[in-house]
Amino acid sequence: MTQERQSRLWPNLLLGLGVLLCTIPLWGMAMTALGMMRTFNEIARSETPPQPVSSAEGIALAIQVTALGFLAVPVGVVLLVAAVYWRRRMSAAEKNMEDET
Repeated sequence: MTQERQSRLWPNLLLGLGVLLCTIPLWGMAMTALGMMRTFNEIARSETPPQPVSSAEGIALAIQVTALGFLAVPVGVVLLVAAVYWRRRMSAAEKNMEDET
């Protein structure tokens, strides 16, 4: 792989990874909603009175997944900023090279 092609690949990879990491909380919230629905479904279908321990475990897992998703956002933002900076720097360098010719 040539140096020029490699230098164009990295900003795109950083951008894609940054976007992915910034959208993880959305997936976490979706999984939270599904986990809560599952827990309440189990409570509704139970023939015995609901057990708080089993309900609490499902709800706790749902909240933990959401919290983990929010931890990914700062990393994603840093990657997005790095990708934008890198792209601007490359564009400025290309413009300077064009101006010199």
